[in-house]
Amino acid sequence: PEDSNIVAFREVLRYACLLFSAPVLLLLGGPLVESSLDAWQQRRFTTDVLLLMGVVAAYGYSVYSLMTGLPDVYFEVACMIMVAVTFGKWLEATARFRVTQALRSLRQLLPETVRVMSDDRETTIALEDVQPGFLLRILAGERIPVDGVLVDGVGTVDEQIITGESLPRSKQEGDEVYGGTLNLAGDIHVRASSSAETGAIARLARAVETATASKCRAIRRADTLAAWFVPLIAISSVCAFFVNMADGVQHALLASLSVVLIACPCALGIATPLALWVAINTASRHGVLFRNGDAVLS
Repeated sequence: PEDSNIVAFREVLRYACLLFSAPVLLLLGGPLVESSLDAWQQRRFTTDVLLLMGVVAAYGYSVYSLMTGLPDVYFEVACMIMVAVTFGKWLEATARFRVTQALRSLRQLLPETVRVMSDDRETTIALEDVQPGFLLRILAGERIPVDGVLVDGVGTVDEQIITGESLPRSKQEGDEVYGGTLNLAGDIHVRASSSAETGAIARLARAVETATASKCRAIRRADTLAAWFVPLIAISSVCAFFVNMADGVQHALLASLSVVLIACPCALGIATPLALWVAINTASRHGVLFRNGDAVLS
Protein backbone atom coordinates (compact mmCIF):
# COMPACT_ATOMS: atom_id res chain seq x y z
CA PRO A 1 0.00 0.00 0.00
CA GLU A 2 1.05 3.55 -0.66
CA ASP A 3 2.65 5.47 2.17
CA SER A 4 0.12 7.55 4.08
CA ASN A 5 2.39 10.60 4.06
CA ILE A 6 2.59 10.50 0.27
CA VAL A 7 -1.18 10.22 0.04
CA ALA A 8 -1.64 13.12 2.43
CA PHE A 9 0.90 15.24 0.54
CA ARG A 10 -0.85 14.48 -2.75
CA GLU A 11 -4.19 15.59 -1.28
CA VAL A 12 -2.60 18.82 -0.06
CA LEU A 13 -1.32 19.48 -3.58
CA ARG A 14 -4.74 18.78 -5.07
CA TYR A 15 -6.40 21.25 -2.71
CA ALA A 16 -3.59 23.73 -3.42
CA CYS A 17 -4.43 23.45 -7.13
CA LEU A 18 -8.04 24.31 -6.29
CA LEU A 19 -6.93 27.23 -4.13
CA PHE A 20 -4.55 28.76 -6.66
CA SER A 21 -6.64 28.13 -9.77
CA ALA A 22 -9.76 29.85 -8.41
CA PRO A 23 -8.24 33.40 -8.48
CA VAL A 24 -7.00 32.81 -12.03
CA LEU A 25 -10.49 32.00 -13.24
CA LEU A 26 -12.09 34.80 -11.24
CA LEU A 27 -9.65 37.43 -12.47
CA LEU A 28 -9.40 36.34 -16.10
CA GLY A 29 -12.77 34.76 -16.74
CA GLY A 30 -14.97 37.87 -16.62
CA PRO A 31 -14.56 39.00 -20.26
CA LEU A 32 -15.00 35.45 -21.56
CA VAL A 33 -18.18 34.93 -19.54
CA GLU A 34 -19.58 38.31 -20.65
CA SER A 35 -18.83 37.63 -24.30
CA SER A 36 -20.35 34.14 -24.09
CA LEU A 37 -23.52 35.43 -22.41
CA ASP A 38 -23.93 38.10 -25.09
CA ALA A 39 -23.57 35.46 -27.79
CA TRP A 40 -26.00 33.15 -25.99
CA GLN A 41 -28.61 35.91 -25.68
CA GLN A 42 -28.31 36.50 -29.42
CA ARG A 43 -28.70 32.75 -30.06
CA ARG A 44 -25.20 32.53 -31.52
CA PHE A 45 -22.55 29.89 -30.81
CA THR A 46 -19.14 31.54 -31.03
CA THR A 47 -15.63 30.38 -30.23
CA ASP A 48 -15.94 32.12 -26.85
CA VAL A 49 -18.82 29.79 -25.97
CA LEU A 50 -16.63 26.83 -26.91
CA LEU A 51 -13.79 28.08 -24.73
CA LEU A 52 -16.11 28.71 -21.80
CA MET A 53 -17.50 25.19 -22.12
CA GLY A 54 -13.97 23.81 -21.86
CA VAL A 55 -13.11 25.91 -18.82
CA VAL A 56 -16.32 25.04 -16.98
CA ALA A 57 -15.96 21.35 -17.85
CA ALA A 58 -12.34 21.16 -16.71
CA TYR A 59 -12.86 23.08 -13.48
CA GLY A 60 -16.24 21.54 -12.65
CA TYR A 61 -15.02 17.99 -13.08
CA SER A 62 -11.86 18.75 -11.09
CA VAL A 63 -13.90 20.03 -8.13
CA TYR A 64 -16.18 17.00 -8.37
CA SER A 65 -13.17 14.68 -8.55
CA LEU A 66 -11.56 16.35 -5.56
CA MET A 67 -14.69 16.12 -3.41
CA THR A 68 -15.43 12.47 -4.29
CA GLY A 69 -11.89 11.17 -4.05
CA LEU A 70 -11.36 10.49 -7.76
CA PRO A 71 -7.70 10.54 -8.80
CA ASP A 72 -7.73 12.94 -11.77
CA VAL A 73 -8.04 16.73 -11.65
CA TYR A 74 -7.71 19.22 -14.51
CA PHE A 75 -7.35 22.58 -12.80
CA GLU A 76 -4.27 23.36 -14.92
CA VAL A 77 -6.27 22.82 -18.12
CA ALA A 78 -8.84 25.43 -17.12
CA CYS A 79 -6.11 27.87 -16.13
CA MET A 80 -4.10 27.39 -19.31
CA ILE A 81 -7.18 27.99 -21.45
CA MET A 82 -7.84 31.26 -19.63
CA VAL A 83 -4.18 32.32 -19.80
CA ALA A 84 -4.05 31.59 -23.54
CA VAL A 85 -7.28 33.53 -24.17
CA THR A 86 -6.12 36.46 -22.04
CA PHE A 87 -2.74 36.49 -23.75
CA GLY A 88 -4.50 36.68 -27.09
CA LYS A 89 -6.69 39.57 -25.88
CA TRP A 90 -3.59 41.33 -24.57
CA LEU A 91 -1.90 40.99 -27.95
CA GLU A 92 -5.04 42.31 -29.62
CA ALA A 93 -5.20 45.32 -27.28
CA THR A 94 -1.48 45.99 -27.75
CA ALA A 95 -1.81 45.83 -31.53
CA ARG A 96 -4.80 48.19 -31.48
CA PHE A 97 -2.88 50.61 -29.24
CA ARG A 98 0.15 50.59 -31.53
CA VAL A 99 -2.06 51.16 -34.56
CA THR A 100 -3.77 54.05 -32.76
CA GLN A 101 -0.38 55.56 -31.95
CA ALA A 102 0.70 55.16 -35.56
CA LEU A 103 -2.48 56.87 -36.78
CA ARG A 104 -1.96 59.71 -34.33
CA SER A 105 1.57 60.13 -35.66
CA LEU A 106 0.22 60.23 -39.21
CA ARG A 107 -2.24 62.99 -38.37
CA GLN A 108 0.48 64.97 -36.60
CA LEU A 109 2.39 65.15 -39.88
CA LEU A 110 -0.11 67.68 -41.19
CA PRO A 111 0.61 71.35 -40.35
CA GLU A 112 -1.78 73.26 -38.12
CA THR A 113 -1.81 76.35 -40.35
CA VAL A 114 -1.67 76.84 -44.12
CA ARG A 115 -0.60 79.70 -46.41
CA VAL A 116 -3.38 80.64 -48.84
CA MET A 117 -2.81 82.83 -51.89
CA SER A 118 -5.67 85.10 -52.96
CA ASP A 119 -5.35 88.10 -55.30
CA ASP A 120 -1.54 87.95 -54.95
CA ARG A 121 -1.93 88.24 -51.20
CA GLU A 122 -0.83 85.62 -48.72
CA THR A 123 -2.92 84.84 -45.65
CA THR A 124 -2.58 82.17 -42.99
CA ILE A 125 -5.58 80.05 -42.05
CA ALA A 126 -6.19 76.91 -39.99
CA LEU A 127 -5.83 73.58 -41.75
CA GLU A 128 -9.48 72.74 -40.98
CA ASP A 129 -10.60 75.74 -43.05
CA VAL A 130 -8.92 74.59 -46.26
CA GLN A 131 -11.39 73.71 -49.02
CA PRO A 132 -10.92 72.24 -52.52
CA GLY A 133 -9.92 74.99 -54.96
CA PHE A 134 -7.79 77.01 -52.52
CA LEU A 135 -4.35 78.02 -53.83
CA LEU A 136 -1.73 77.07 -51.25
CA ARG A 137 1.90 78.08 -50.93
CA ILE A 138 4.33 75.49 -49.55
CA LEU A 139 7.93 76.40 -48.81
CA ALA A 140 10.90 74.05 -48.81
CA GLY A 141 10.98 71.92 -45.67
CA GLU A 142 7.21 72.13 -45.09
CA ARG A 143 4.61 69.38 -45.24
CA ILE A 144 2.00 69.57 -47.97
CA PRO A 145 -1.27 70.00 -46.02
CA VAL A 146 -3.82 68.47 -48.40
CA ASP A 147 -4.01 66.63 -51.71
CA GLY A 148 -3.73 68.85 -54.74
CA VAL A 149 -2.12 69.67 -58.07
CA LEU A 150 1.08 71.67 -58.44
CA VAL A 151 0.25 74.78 -60.50
CA ASP A 152 3.38 76.90 -60.09
CA GLY A 153 7.02 76.14 -59.35
CA VAL A 154 9.20 73.03 -59.29
CA GLY A 155 9.77 70.98 -56.15
CA THR A 156 11.27 67.80 -54.80
CA VAL A 157 8.81 65.84 -52.65
CA ASP A 158 9.40 62.96 -50.26
CA GLU A 159 6.33 60.70 -50.67
CA GLN A 160 7.57 57.80 -48.55
CA ILE A 161 4.72 58.14 -46.04
CA ILE A 162 2.18 57.50 -48.83
CA THR A 163 3.95 55.35 -51.44
CA GLY A 164 6.72 53.73 -49.40
CA GLU A 165 9.26 54.92 -51.96
CA SER A 166 12.41 56.15 -50.19
CA LEU A 167 13.73 58.26 -53.08
CA PRO A 168 12.26 61.78 -53.41
CA ARG A 169 10.39 62.63 -56.60
CA SER A 170 10.70 65.75 -58.68
CA LYS A 171 7.39 67.58 -59.15
CA GLN A 172 6.49 69.98 -61.94
CA GLU A 173 3.39 71.90 -62.94
CA GLY A 174 0.43 69.59 -63.40
CA ASP A 175 1.78 66.85 -61.11
CA GLU A 176 -0.37 65.53 -58.30
CA VAL A 177 0.83 65.85 -54.70
CA TYR A 178 -0.48 64.28 -51.51
CA GLY A 179 -1.19 65.68 -48.09
CA GLY A 180 1.39 64.69 -45.47
CA THR A 181 4.27 64.42 -47.93
CA LEU A 182 7.35 66.61 -47.41
CA ASN A 183 8.43 69.36 -49.81
CA LEU A 184 12.22 69.03 -49.69
CA ALA A 185 13.14 71.78 -52.13
CA GLY A 186 11.35 74.53 -54.02
CA ASP A 187 8.76 77.22 -53.38
CA ILE A 188 5.61 75.71 -54.89
CA HIS A 189 1.96 76.65 -55.30
CA VAL A 190 -0.60 73.86 -55.02
CA ARG A 191 -4.28 73.94 -55.97
CA ALA A 192 -6.10 71.97 -53.27
CA SER A 193 -8.24 69.07 -54.49
CA SER A 194 -9.36 67.92 -51.05
CA SER A 195 -9.91 69.12 -47.55
CA ALA A 196 -7.94 67.88 -44.52
CA GLU A 197 -10.72 65.37 -43.77
CA THR A 198 -10.72 63.85 -47.26
CA GLY A 199 -6.99 63.82 -48.05
CA ALA A 200 -4.74 60.80 -48.43
CA ILE A 201 -3.65 60.80 -44.78
CA ALA A 202 -7.25 60.99 -43.54
CA ARG A 203 -8.34 58.20 -45.90
CA LEU A 204 -5.44 56.02 -44.79
CA ALA A 205 -6.27 56.63 -41.12
CA ARG A 206 -9.95 55.81 -41.63
CA ALA A 207 -9.10 52.64 -43.56
CA VAL A 208 -6.83 51.38 -40.77
CA GLU A 209 -9.36 52.32 -38.07
CA THR A 210 -12.05 50.40 -39.93
CA ALA A 211 -9.74 47.42 -40.29
CA THR A 212 -8.93 47.27 -36.57
CA ALA A 213 -12.62 47.50 -35.67
CA SER A 214 -13.71 44.70 -38.00
CA LYS A 215 -13.11 40.95 -38.10
CA CYS A 216 -11.09 39.44 -40.90
CA ARG A 217 -12.38 36.66 -43.12
CA ALA A 218 -10.56 33.91 -41.18
CA ILE A 219 -12.08 34.93 -37.84
CA ARG A 220 -15.55 35.29 -39.36
CA ARG A 221 -15.15 31.83 -40.83
CA ALA A 222 -14.07 30.48 -37.43
CA ASP A 223 -17.18 31.97 -35.83
CA THR A 224 -19.33 30.49 -38.61
CA LEU A 225 -17.81 27.06 -38.04
CA ALA A 226 -18.25 27.48 -34.30
CA ALA A 227 -21.98 27.97 -34.83
CA TRP A 228 -22.05 24.35 -36.04
CA PHE A 229 -19.10 23.01 -34.08
CA VAL A 230 -20.31 23.96 -30.59
CA PRO A 231 -23.71 22.18 -30.85
CA LEU A 232 -21.94 19.18 -32.43
CA ILE A 233 -19.53 18.95 -29.51
CA ALA A 234 -22.41 19.25 -27.03
CA ILE A 235 -24.33 16.44 -28.74
CA SER A 236 -21.17 14.30 -28.94
CA SER A 237 -20.53 14.86 -25.25
CA VAL A 238 -24.04 13.72 -24.32
CA CYS A 239 -23.72 10.68 -26.59
CA ALA A 240 -20.37 9.78 -25.02
CA PHE A 241 -21.99 9.89 -21.59
CA PHE A 242 -24.78 7.46 -22.47
CA VAL A 243 -22.53 5.13 -24.47
CA ASN A 244 -20.22 4.72 -21.47
CA MET A 245 -22.97 4.34 -18.86
CA ALA A 246 -22.38 0.55 -18.82
CA ASP A 247 -18.97 1.16 -17.20
CA GLY A 248 -20.38 3.35 -14.45
CA VAL A 249 -21.54 6.93 -14.01
CA GLN A 250 -18.09 8.23 -13.14
CA HIS A 251 -16.52 6.68 -16.24
CA ALA A 252 -19.36 8.02 -18.39
CA LEU A 253 -18.96 11.52 -16.91
CA LEU A 254 -15.22 11.49 -17.55
CA ALA A 255 -15.74 10.35 -21.16
CA SER A 256 -18.36 13.05 -21.70
CA LEU A 257 -16.20 15.84 -20.34
CA SER A 258 -13.16 14.56 -22.24
CA VAL A 259 -14.98 15.33 -25.49
CA VAL A 260 -15.47 18.94 -24.40
CA LEU A 261 -11.92 19.33 -23.11
CA ILE A 262 -10.30 17.91 -26.23
CA ALA A 263 -12.43 20.09 -28.50
CA CYS A 264 -11.93 23.29 -26.53
CA PRO A 265 -8.34 24.55 -26.84
CA CYS A 266 -8.32 24.07 -30.60
CA ALA A 267 -7.18 26.19 -33.53
CA LEU A 268 -10.77 27.29 -34.06
CA GLY A 269 -10.97 29.07 -30.72
CA ILE A 270 -7.46 30.32 -30.01
CA ALA A 271 -4.91 29.92 -32.79
CA THR A 272 -6.67 31.92 -35.54
CA PRO A 273 -7.20 35.21 -33.67
CA LEU A 274 -3.88 34.76 -31.83
CA ALA A 275 -1.94 34.41 -35.08
CA LEU A 276 -3.69 37.43 -36.57
CA TRP A 277 -2.93 39.81 -33.73
CA VAL A 278 0.65 38.59 -33.30
CA ALA A 279 1.21 39.43 -36.97
CA ILE A 280 -0.46 42.85 -36.72
CA ASN A 281 1.42 43.65 -33.52
CA THR A 282 4.77 42.69 -35.05
CA ALA A 283 4.06 44.66 -38.22
CA SER A 284 2.98 47.78 -36.32
CA ARG A 285 6.26 47.76 -34.37
CA HIS A 286 8.05 48.03 -37.72
CA GLY A 287 5.79 50.79 -39.01
CA VAL A 288 3.69 48.59 -41.29
CA LEU A 289 -0.09 49.16 -41.18
CA PHE A 290 -2.60 46.73 -42.69
CA ARG A 291 -5.88 47.97 -44.12
CA ASN A 292 -7.61 44.72 -43.08
CA GLY A 293 -6.86 41.41 -41.42
CA ASP A 294 -7.36 39.50 -44.68
CA ALA A 295 -4.14 41.04 -45.99
CA VAL A 296 -2.26 39.55 -43.04
CA LEU A 297 -3.48 36.00 -43.47
CA SER A 298 -3.54 35.91 -47.28
